[in-house]
Amino acid sequence: MPTPPPVEYKDASPQVRAVFDDIKASRNVPDVNNFWKFLARDPALIRKYDVAGPRYTSYPTADRFHTRFGAADARAAFELNRNTAADAPLSLYVHIPFCEQLCYYCACNKIITKHHERATAYLDALEAELALVLESLGSGRPISQLHFGGGSPTFLSDEELTRVMRTLTGAFRLTPGSEVSIEVDPRTVTPARLEHFRRLGFNRLSFGVQDFDPAVQQAVHRVQPYEQVQALVRPCPEAMLAAYAVGKAVGNVRNDGAGLIQPL
Repeated sequence: MPTPPPVEYKDASPQVRAVFDDIKASRNVPDVNNFWKFLARDPALIRKYDVAGPRYTSYPTADRFHTRFGAADARAAFELNRNTAADAPLSLYVHIPFCEQLCYYCACNKIITKHHERATAYLDALEAELALVLESLGSGRPISQLHFGGGSPTFLSDEELTRVMRTLTGAFRLTPGSEVSIEVDPRTVTPARLEHFRRLGFNRLSFGVQDFDPAVQQAVHRVQPYEQVQALVRPCPEAMLAAYAVGKAVGNVRNDGAGLIQPL
C-alpha cells in the first residue's frame, strides 16, 4: 500500500510547530521532521501531552447545551446580537447527524441508518428552526464562515445539499472570501460529487480518514483504502478547492509505535 508523504516542518500548523520546537528543545533533535519517532519513543513527552483538551467538532461545546438555557434565553441572545452587532459577520454551523454505519471511535451526535428518506423530515425541521431563529436574529445577516458537520453531511443527496444551501443563502449573505466547508466521508462521494459541492459554493473540504492501516480500519469499523482517498484529493487543488484537510485520529486501537508513525 502506498504511504503518504511525511509532514514537513515548514508545512505544519503553528500548533504542531510548537510541538516540534518543544521536542527539539527537550531532546536536542537535529531533524525536526523526524519528530514523530521521538514522540513515540519518549514516555515523558507523551505524558506531558496526554491531557484533556476541547473538542474541535462543536461550538459551543457539548457541556454548554443544557436545560437551564431555554428558548427565551436563545431569543434574547439573538436579539442582543441583532441590536448591538448587526453588521458583524456571523459563523454558522449546520449539523447533519446521519451516518450509514457506526465508526467505533465516534462520540458525535449521530443517527445510524441506511434509510436516506429520514433526511427529508430532518431538513423540514431544520428549515422550521431557521425561521424561528430569523425572527429574533434578523435575515440578510453577513456570514463569513459556514460549516457542515455531522454525522456525515455527505449522507445527504446532491439535491438535498442544494436545498440546504439555497435555504441558507436565501436567509443570510455570504461575505466575499467567506469559508464554506463540509466534512466528507470519502466512501460517499465521487469526483463528480465534489464538483457539485464546488458549484454550490463549498471551498473547503475535510476528509474523514482516521488511519490508513487496514487492520486499524477494520478495528474501528471504517474501511477506506488510501487509494480511494488519494483519488479524491489529487484533483482537488486544480479542480475546485481553496483548501482541504484530512482528519487523522492519533492513538487508534492497534496503534503500536510503528503504527502510530506510519500514517502520519
